[in-house]
Amino acid sequence: LGPDDLPPTVTVVDGKIYALLARHAFTEPLDSGRLDRRARGVRVWEEWVPQFTARWAGALSAVPELAGAVLIATVPSEDPANKKSKLVEEWRFAIPTSAASSFSRGEIMDSDLASRVRIEVSSDPKQPSWTSVTLDVEDELTRTEGVEVQRANVDVRDEDLLGVEDEEDP
Repeated sequence: LGPDDLPPTVTVVDGKIYALLARHAFTEPLDSGRLDRRARGVRVWEEWVPQFTARWAGALSAVPELAGAVLIATVPSEDPANKKSKLVEEWRFAIPTSAASSFSRGEIMDSDLASRVRIEVSSDPKQPSWTSVTLDVEDELTRTEGVEVQRANVDVRDEDLLGVEDEEDP
């Protein structure tokens, strides 16, 4: 079998078979004026990778034919100072089962997991051409807070809220 013969839920990374288990997307664009490519990758990491890894690690360790799992995330970004700066990247994280199992048992931390994961990015989601990237998740995590593109503030007046009731907490 070649890569074109595989079902869409299976992919080959470094000659090994991985299960494509999740696709996620940011709904709001990230601020590319404040975040470079690596920082956007770290933002994807902190949003989805640890939780994703912990969820499937135990189940896939029982399937020796699979080397691991793949998470793909779509990340729109733009620089608010430049109107023609819209960009959509896809990030692909190929997480080996052995590293995922160690991570889910608490034996390794995020930075150790990141060093064992194949991390790639493509600037064309329609026809991905993957480029390998190294992320320093420990260093970058503190710098990625509050970096969504800021939209124009809309003043909400008391009159605008007439008839709107607060939801009760469950």
